[in-house]
Amino acid sequence: MRAMTTAGNSISSEGMALLQAGNAREAELRFRQALAINPRDLHGLIGLGIVAHQSGHFGPALDLFDRAIAVDPQQAAAHVNRGNALAAQSRFADAVAAFDRALTIAPALPSALVNMATSLHALGRIDDAVGMLERARTVQPDSPELINNLGNFYKDQGRLDEALACYDRALELNPMMQQAFSNRLSALKVDSRATPEYILDEHRRWADWFEAAGTSAPLLQNPADADRRLRVGYVSPDCHTAVPAFLDPVIAAHDRERFEVFCYFNNSQEASRLAALGVTGTSRVMRGMDDAQVAKQVH
Repeated sequence: MRAMTTAGNSISSEGMALLQAGNAREAELRFRQALAINPRDLHGLIGLGIVAHQSGHFGPALDLFDRAIAVDPQQAAAHVNRGNALAAQSRFADAVAAFDRALTIAPALPSALVNMATSLHALGRIDDAVGMLERARTVQPDSPELINNLGNFYKDQGRLDEALACYDRALELNPMMQQAFSNRLSALKVDSRATPEYILDEHRRWADWFEAAGTSAPLLQNPADADRRLRVGYVSPDCHTAVPAFLDPVIAAHDRERFEVFCYFNNSQEASRLAALGVTGTSRVMRGMDDAQVAKQVH
C-alpha cells in the first residue's frame, strides 16, 4: 500500500507541475491516474478540483475539495479552493467562512486574504474587504495585482488619492499592466482636481502606450480604393452602459451602402439589440479568446 501511495503522490505532483505550466488537459490525466491508485490522494483531489473549477464545473470542484478536506482538515489550500468554488456560485457568505477557516490554519496565506477580500466586497462589506487586502499587502508588498485591486477598493470607499497612489505603484512594479493603467484613467474622471486637458493627455498617453505595446495587429494591405465599401469594427469589453449610450447611435447611423459594420462583444447580445444596430449577422463574441486571436479575427 505504501508503494502504491508513493506512486500516486508522484503522479499527482507531476499533475501539479503541468497545471502550473498551463497544461490543464495533461494535468487532469495525471490527477485521475493518481486517484485511481489512491482515492484519498490529497494533491490529486485538490488538483482535479482546480481543473474542474477552471472549466466551469463548480459543483464537482466543490465535491473534490470537500473530499480533500476530509483527508486532511488542516490543508489550508483545500479550504481556499473550496471558498473559490463557493464564490463562483455566488455563495459569498459560505465562501467567507471557508477562507476564514484557511486563515485559522495559515493566518498569513495571501490567497486566502485576497479571495476573502473579494467575497467580502461582493457582500457589500467594503471596509472589511479593504482591511483584508491591507493585511495581504503586508505579506506581499510588491504584488502589482494586489495593489491594483486595493486601489479599486479604495476608490469604492471614496479614498481617491490612495486609489491613484495604488495604481501608480502597480505601474511602477509592472509598467505593462493594462488594468492598472485603465483603472487610473477611470479614477481621474472623478478627480475634481484633474483638468479636462490633463485627462485627455493621459488618455492619449494610454493610446500611445497601448499601440506600442500591442504586437498582435498585422499591417493592413487593403487597396486604396476610394469607392470601396469600408469595413468598420467596434470592439468593447462590456457593453453595459457607456457603450450603448455613446456608440449605439453612431453604429446605427452608418450608411450600410458605404460601410459594413462588425461589432465584437465579450458576451452574446440580444437579437433585438443587434437588429436595432443594424449588425445582425456581423456581431462576434470574444469570450474565451486571447488578444492575438481577436486581432486575427478583426484583421
